[in-house]
Amino acid sequence: MKTKQFLNGAMDLAGKSYQLKYNIRAIVLFEKLSDKPFTLACTSDWVIFLYAMLLSGAHGATQEATITFDDFVDAISQQQMKQAIAWTREQMENEAEAV
Repeated sequence: MKTKQFLNGAMDLAGKSYQLKYNIRAIVLFEKLSDKPFTLACTSDWVIFLYAMLLSGAHGATQEATITFDDFVDAISQQQMKQAIAWTREQMENEAEAV
């Protein structure tokens, strides 16, 4: 079985590469998608936020360059999710240090 990769915010899903972006747009998208204030308290929060970061990274791209939420959930592996969460936490720590 081929291992799915995650490196520096780039994620391969369903044969396509996506760039995650940790920014205000991703946080706002999370709140719109989840219909609640931004918090990362459970697995579903993380999945929604990772998807929101994917959409933020694809902002301005064609619709074909994005993936539906259901397809995202089906395509992401546990390993990719762990790597993406670790990367996101690192981005959050870097931002906190800069403030």
